[in-house]
Amino acid sequence: MPELMFLAAGFSSEYYTNMKYMVSDEEQHVELLTTSIKGTSATPVAACEYSFPYTDPMSFVTLASVLEGVGTSAYLGGAGLVTSKEYLGVAGSILVTESIRTSLQRFNLGEIAPANPYGTALGLNEAYTLAASFITSSPASNPPLPVKAFPGLIATQVAPTGQGIQ
Repeated sequence: MPELMFLAAGFSSEYYTNMKYMVSDEEQHVELLTTSIKGTSATPVAACEYSFPYTDPMSFVTLASVLEGVGTSAYLGGAGLVTSKEYLGVAGSILVTESIRTSLQRFNLGEIAPANPYGTALGLNEAYTLAASFITSSPASNPPLPVKAFPGLIATQVAPTGQGIQ
């Protein structure tokens, strides 16, 4: 989306510039992780196809905020699974960047940037559950994921609510 659309939605030119840096950061994260995986003589998985539901700058930034939050929590939750100190350092450096961007997104949505004094760790299944709805296809060459999305929840009203409450 062009910068003018973001300006018309109330976002600043500085924020739009920051978003371009975020895109570059993500590309560098993919390159670093791919190179690191290849360095262990393993083969990285092929990229999946994704669908992100946004229609305008506000829905884009709102979605980006959610994805950044999930990414931050996933890196924190995965830290205990990393056995190499070298790779833990790499993952930690990415976690810092994800966390900064989570705060930047929250601030630009008019929310309190530091949501709480501690990060929220997500395990593999929790992180995948939140991300799975955006994955539209995965190449057949990729091995099956060692995770499973939790089933959706359906809320059923079993008691009447108070007057004016739905």
